[in-house]
This record gives sequence, C-alpha cells and structure tokens, in this order.
Amino acid sequence: MRLSVSALALSLVSVPAQACLPPPLGTTEEERLGEAVGRTTDIVYGVVERGARGDGSARFRVIHVYRGDLAAGDIIVAPASLGFDPPLCMGFTIHAPEPAATRGQYGVVAFHDGAPALHFINPVTLERMFEFGLIERATPVE
Repeated sequence: MRLSVSALALSLVSVPAQACLPPPLGTTEEERLGEAVGRTTDIVYGVVERGARGDGSARFRVIHVYRGDLAAGDIIVAPASLGFDPPLCMGFTIHAPEPAATRGQYGVVAFHDGAPALHFINPVTLERMFEFGLIERATPVE
C-alpha cells in the first residue's frame, strides 16, 4: 500500500509545461514546406539494407529519385536523424529517443547540404509535398 501512495504522490508533482512554438506568423504551410524542400539537395525513396551500427551509420539503397542527382540503385551510408520535419518543441528533441534506421525499413528521405543523414519524411508531410506540387509522384494517382 505504501508503494501505491508514493506512486500516486509522484504522479501529482507539478512540473513546468513545455510548449511548442507555433509556426512563424504570416507564412502558410505551403510556403514553409516549399522553403524546407528548397533547402534539400536530394529527396529519394528507398530501403535500409543495414541498420545503424556502433558509429550510427546505416546503409540505404535508393529505389526512386524525386529530386537530386542520386540514381536508383545508389547506396548511401549515413546516420539516421530526427527527421525532415522534427517538432519545434525543444523539450521534445532533448528527450527524444535516438533516431532509428532498421533493416528493411522503407521510406522517403531528404538530404541537406553538409554531412549526409537519413532525414525520413513522414507520410502526411510527403502527401502535402505532392498536393502542393513540390515533388511529383512516382506513379500518378487516378
């Protein structure tokens, strides 16, 4: 019983709330996403052939190229990242789990100038990129 009361007391301890910053005023989602896509050098679809090793690097094989100079079949060795559009919550990124790139994981990744990293793009953001005409679908939707 004493353990249960202690657990309840700990759950009621007040902690400061961590708020996420809102998007910049005066910009639309299309403008923000267009700017983010403009900063990428490559956007590709592929599969992780080897999960992250001790040095954090994973092996990623390109299947389709949406943007950039890479080609289908190219192999990229790079670490995983928090993603193409990580949250603006500083508290979240501090407490976020290590990014994962597991063998057999398919996805669309973006590469930025500088050190390569696997910036996976979430499906909702990818769909918005198609809707806004920022990239073209591999196969048209009918």
